[in-house]
Amino acid sequence: MIQSNISEWPRRLLWYLENRFLTRWRLTTLWPVDSESSIQRSLLRLLSIAHSERLDVAVLVKNFADEHRGMWKYRLRRLAKRINSGTSLVNALEHTPDVLSPSQVLAIRFATQSGTLDRTYEQLLEHPIDDQFSTLKQASVYGFSVLLAIILVLQFLSTFIIPTLKKLSEEFGLDIPPVMQSFMGVHDQINRFGGLWILIFVAIACGLLLSSMRRRILNWISPWWTRISTQSRSAELLRMLAISTDAGRPLAGSLSVLARYHFDREVRSRLLFARNELEQGAEPWECLERASFLNQAEAEAIRSASDLRLQAWTLNQIAIAKTRTLSDQRGRLAALAMPAVTIVASAFVLWVAIAFIQHLATLIQSLA
Repeated sequence: MIQSNISEWPRRLLWYLENRFLTRWRLTTLWPVDSESSIQRSLLRLLSIAHSERLDVAVLVKNFADEHRGMWKYRLRRLAKRINSGTSLVNALEHTPDVLSPSQVLAIRFATQSGTLDRTYEQLLEHPIDDQFSTLKQASVYGFSVLLAIILVLQFLSTFIIPTLKKLSEEFGLDIPPVMQSFMGVHDQINRFGGLWILIFVAIACGLLLSSMRRRILNWISPWWTRISTQSRSAELLRMLAISTDAGRPLAGSLSVLARYHFDREVRSRLLFARNELEQGAEPWECLERASFLNQAEAEAIRSASDLRLQAWTLNQIAIAKTRTLSDQRGRLAALAMPAVTIVASAFVLWVAIAFIQHLATLIQSLA
């Protein structure tokens, strides 16, 4: 009996491995390579198909979650659980942060209220609204890694090298070169405020790694960011208004829904202003012009359109033009981000090299 059990354990082990690993294959690799925007776009396509084919969204999202690992698997499973518990799709998306961008969730909420969900999914897939700048995020991660390397190098030099050089200079009565004096000044500041630097480093790490911290930072800088990103918010709103206008929905109702659910508080106040102006009898496109969503030429172009379909087409074209302009601006900024971080790191390396080489040259010259 014991012999038969011993002879069967390789077969049982093989059966376990096959059922545990080989049958649970995934499309994704062990190390995640998909970007956040690509996963969000895939989820949008899945939601679009589920809506058009009347499929069970919770089952599709759960199966989609099984194809991912880490944080994205956790987020998608939470979304599937909320939908399966009876929560509406829009509320589930709003209560599962980062599974879609705030602009995408707002577009789905607005489409649900206005009955234009099919067209909205189509437009989101054609022109995905994505507030995350992948190149800038890569530059931020690169800059954070460089900062970590700089801190470690400074800590090593401050602990092992600087004290020895100071002692040699005192023993031989040497004058410390100005560049090395500046470096030693930084060394003294690090030793004096070491705890503060650690707190700053931890805060930066939390801001980059924790999505909740990123959202709080974005909410904090939202008014400032909105003022320099008016075109982005305007393009998103005009694209949604184009869909509702083409469907024959009144502008006042559309502005009311957007003013109620928009995620940016400054944009909400401008939408409320436009809606109040419209209710008091002002011309619709003049209201959007006063709220800074349109300029005078754009408002005049929409006003001159003969019917609702032409107005919707004009709104969409203005949104595309704004998006193209903004994309060019972001492209230039992204092109400068990585070289800027590289230049800063190179300047640090040059500073350290000059300080130590000059000091060693002075020491060698005095001993020659």
